[in-house]
Amino acid sequence: MSGDGSIDCFGENFHIEQAELPAGVFTAITAGAFHACAIRDTGEVACFGYDGAGRTTTPAGVFTEINAGESNTCGIRESGETVCWGEPT
Repeated sequence: MSGDGSIDCFGENFHIEQAELPAGVFTAITAGAFHACAIRDTGEVACFGYDGAGRTTTPAGVFTEINAGESNTCGIRESGETVCWGEPT
């Protein structure tokens, strides 16, 4: 993330979607093999990159933490509930 909370990415961009960055202000970011997810300053999650197996299809809610694996992401909602999306491991 840059100093203003926006996302900057670099790399191979094997899947074109990886370069389509979401706009906004973010407080955290995590990256998997072909996707990345970030927590907006509102607590909502935005994911981008290759959406195979639902990697970038994010659940609704306010999140305090996220962590991406190779093909999935898990997050902790403000309520303490753990939610995962993408390819099951």
